[in-house]
Amino acid sequence: MPFGLSGAAPNFQKAIDIILKPVIGKFVSVYMDDVIISSPSFTQHVKHLKEVFRLLHELGLTLNKDKCKFGCEEIKYLGLIINKEGIKTDETKVQAIVEMKPPHNSKEVSKFLGMSQWYAKFIKNYADICEPLYNLKRKLKRFIWSIEAQKAFDAVKVAITKKRQF
Repeated sequence: MPFGLSGAAPNFQKAIDIILKPVIGKFVSVYMDDVIISSPSFTQHVKHLKEVFRLLHELGLTLNKDKCKFGCEEIKYLGLIINKEGIKTDETKVQAIVEMKPPHNSKEVSKFLGMSQWYAKFIKNYADICEPLYNLKRKLKRFIWSIEAQKAFDAVKVAITKKRQF
């Protein structure tokens, strides 16, 4: 699909969801134009690949071989590392959050929360920890970086570095 077309991304996502519907949730996950095939063995992986290729071929779709990776034991995807043990955080992405300086305004608080919230499933009680930071985003409230806000900011940074895997 050509770049820059208005609505191209959601329309492409919908088309891929329809095309791969028979296998999504079984051994395929799709996000935008990324198709991830998870298999318990190499033999199964080959069968799964053939099925996905068949579904794409039936509608005349082709893949860009330079963007494809096959038979990987581990992938880095959307700030996560996915392998047979499960899903864990990508340390290089987490490091960018850990190195952030304390926010000076509501917009910077939103940036921190947006980045860290991607990893919320790895942080127990994430919303509770972040409550002082969410309070700083309230409209008509003066921005005052409090001790509670600093503690919450630091607690998220510490929690996000702990080894957790799903």
